[in-house]
Amino acid sequence: MSCPPRRGIMRTEVVVVCCLAVLLACLLIPLVSQSRNTSDKMVVKDRLRQMGLQVHTYHDRYRSFPVMPGPVPAAKPAQPARAPENKLP
Repeated sequence: MSCPPRRGIMRTEVVVVCCLAVLLACLLIPLVSQSRNTSDKMVVKDRLRQMGLQVHTYHDRYRSFPVMPGPVPAAKPAQPARAPENKLP
């Protein structure tokens, strides 16, 4: 007697599909992060271009470049932390 054909999915098929899914994920994750970095760089370049255009528009209107409203404060060097002094009577 012959066995009736089995229905359903075999374990090896499930393992193969899972391996393919992991392989695709491993290939796609670096591409997604690379495209995100590229888009971030494009945003920065576009903002710098817009700032340059705004500065030149200001210059065309007022015949001078914009200046800062005041002096730039100098950064203070960090002071090392001191241990509290114990004052005994």
